[in-house]
Amino acid sequence: MNSYLAAMRNYALFEGRAARSEFWCFFLFATLFSMGASIVDALVLTPRFLGVGALCWLVNLVHWLPSIAVGVRRLHDIGRTGWWMLVGLTIIGHLLLFVFYCLRGTPGDNRFGGAIAEMDGSRKKPRGGRRWDDSLSWVSAPPKRY
Repeated sequence: MNSYLAAMRNYALFEGRAARSEFWCFFLFATLFSMGASIVDALVLTPRFLGVGALCWLVNLVHWLPSIAVGVRRLHDIGRTGWWMLVGLTIIGHLLLFVFYCLRGTPGDNRFGGAIAEMDGSRKKPRGGRRWDDSLSWVSAPPKRY
């Protein structure tokens, strides 16, 4: 659940890296919430649009941007740019992205950020990147270029 919450806290952060556990836990909980919303939609008989209930649309809309962001950060972890997400517009691209998401991350630092450390509970920043509210603290220490 902590990985899901970390992904939701960094819902629009496209910099840095995301571990496999953060990525897959996010999608597990997002899917469970969507399934729960579908069940509630069926029980309450909410208005449907394109065969999907209103609550399910709302849950999927809430998870849309965070899912793109965590996917981009996951691709960064294996050393690929976020532009690889565009291959998901094809059927074969979905299979390729699935393989990428299952790969082990780059050990140590890569061009997208530092190594992903174990969660210690005291870290306020996302793994390997900057938060959007860090203001200009990164100006004094620019990232390493490889």
